[in-house]
Amino acid sequence: MARGTQSTPHTTLEEIESIADRIAGWVGANPVAVIALAGSILLVAAGYGGWVTWQSSREDRASFALASLERDYLKAMGAPAGATEITAEPANPETAKAIRQEFAQKFLAMADENPHTAAATVARLTGGDLLAAAGDPAKAFDAWQAALGGVGRNSALRGVVLRRVATAFEAQGKWTEAAAANLEAGELPGFPLRRWALADAARCYAEAGDLDRASSIASRVEAEEGSLEELPPHLASKLAELRARGATSSEGALGQAPTAP
Repeated sequence: MARGTQSTPHTTLEEIESIADRIAGWVGANPVAVIALAGSILLVAAGYGGWVTWQSSREDRASFALASLERDYLKAMGAPAGATEITAEPANPETAKAIRQEFAQKFLAMADENPHTAAATVARLTGGDLLAAAGDPAKAFDAWQAALGGVGRNSALRGVVLRRVATAFEAQGKWTEAAAANLEAGELPGFPLRRWALADAARCYAEAGDLDRASSIASRVEAEEGSLEELPPHLASKLAELRARGATSSEGALGQAPTAP
């Protein structure tokens, strides 16, 4: 009868003790190397902790500067203390325009002074809004483009900036570019108004003459969860029109299909 094979443990207790003895012996023989290694680990840990603290303090400083600017702007526009929005414009329109232009530059300067922060992106976004309200769409577009370049991975904030960029393209009659910006915003899972963005993308593609793509996006919006009543009336009606066109085109294609022999 053949002798059965017996499995042996890969690592016995004696081997573990031997390895531990060798490590202990090496540590005892190389105290300087051990100290250097431990020091390197501590330096890396301290460096990472310091970077996190520094980054957090940068964000805090930028947020404080942004909040201060927002308060100063509201005060300059005549808003009462503690107000969070402008309830009445200055009596002289030229005064309001000058204030917006002045603070637009201040917001943009604040963004330059605090790069790579969320507050800087918001500052560029706000600066662009003020320039647009002051009648300078070209500079507003530049500010929004700069905000888009520094927004990072914040989906909600990126979506807002993309919507501004899309609005600027639309004002220039660049419907395909406007549609693409809206579509990108609509693809962001963390953007609360993504369905609005998709609906606007469909509308802009329709204006650009790309009715097939517009119909496809309209059908996608309808298929997603949520009521179309959540959308603004003009978007809901446009989507209904595009869906109807898409359905008609599909029926026509089926009617023209050749009959199988």
